[in-house]
Amino acid sequence: MLTANNPYDSKLRSLRQYCELVQFRKIHVYDMEKGLGQICENEKIKVGAGVLRQLADRSKGDLRSAISDLETVSSGKEVIRLADLDELGFRERETSIFDSMKIIFKTKNVQTAKQAINNVDKDPDEIFWWIENNIASEYESPEEIARAFDILSKADLFRVRTSFRQNWRLKGYMIDLMTGGVALSKKEMYRKFTRYQYPSNIIALGRTKGSRKEMRELLSKLSGQLHCSSRKLRAQYLPFLRIMIKNKKLSKEFASSLNLTKDEMKALA
Repeated sequence: MLTANNPYDSKLRSLRQYCELVQFRKIHVYDMEKGLGQICENEKIKVGAGVLRQLADRSKGDLRSAISDLETVSSGKEVIRLADLDELGFRERETSIFDSMKIIFKTKNVQTAKQAINNVDKDPDEIFWWIENNIASEYESPEEIARAFDILSKADLFRVRTSFRQNWRLKGYMIDLMTGGVALSKKEMYRKFTRYQYPSNIIALGRTKGSRKEMRELLSKLSGQLHCSSRKLRAQYLPFLRIMIKNKKLSKEFASSLNLTKDEMKALA
């Protein structure tokens, strides 16, 4: 079974034809309150008046979020009261990346920092770069900055291993470190306004998207003619090819033998 927020995303086009689409609608607040009450009864959790209705209302039809909230506020308490829900005040259904950054950098609560990215319309890998790009803007103490980057470097190890090993359980360690770990890197909360900046590396990738696409297509074409992979071509042969085409005579012969256009030769250079 697969789940997706947008099954019509172009990336899922090839999979969609093999799947039967089942739409999950938001759960009614009364049904959610009843379900939370059943959980409390089974787990022997005592709740004050209005608590379950408040949890149901704030989750906006997402039962998983409501259960997560219930688990959070019930930890270490004999009775859950309405006042206990204040610690969940940061989480909203749709959080902007800027609000998420503010929560992570301002809070000292690990759980709050982790939940800050739950409802952001960006994947954890992109949020990682947002955090990396704004640490030095938020924190002022060299010790805090160094500590935050040290923790983030450990999160980066899990980020790379997740992709390399295709072990998505490791992603949880990455998220814990880059949110709660960075949040705890400071001694005290900075009560200042910080203008959080878009990650510079993502801006650079956006600007070069067209040229990178052209290069991928060119390498794919050359790999078939030169009988090697695009990766090997880029790493081992491309530097020498660029030296060769600086020679006008060799450049013409190269373009003719491989049937390359002027634009492709320009991209190669």
